[in-house]
Amino acid sequence: MNRNSMRVIVGIAVLCAAAQAAPTPDAPGPIQPPPKAPRLGMNFNGLADWNTELPLVDVFREARAWISQREGAAWGKGPALDLDASGWIKSLAPGAHALTCLLTIPEGHAPAGLYTVLYDGEGEMTFRQATAVESGPGRIVIRRRAPNPGVVPLI
Repeated sequence: MNRNSMRVIVGIAVLCAAAQAAPTPDAPGPIQPPPKAPRLGMNFNGLADWNTELPLVDVFREARAWISQREGAAWGKGPALDLDASGWIKSLAPGAHALTCLLTIPEGHAPAGLYTVLYDGEGEMTFRQATAVESGPGRIVIRRRAPNPGVVPLI
């Protein structure tokens, strides 16, 4: 080993040792990063109707975008939907309906049980693969049986 390379090795060793040394009373210690804020969770997939995680109580937040349908037309070939700023349907054209998919977790792993559907406005709402067990203005309770591939509300 030549003299120049020896200096580099020794210099690196001294820097590492200095970084590991305890602070003296007249010198401040190493700067510590601020504590991290607590998080909701880790290693979750993005929100989607097919993901196996259900991190939210409001499962509709994992639903797909509304799909416009028209009687006699091909899948998804309905008229443009009249949506509000939050993405909720305000009205439908005559002969049209809209649907979305949720809880389509593969192999029927979505929980069975009662789900409460809350809504504003008037119209008809039907469900595939779930049964309405109670209804009133702005509220429908459905029973989802497992296993099945998903609940699809139709408006």
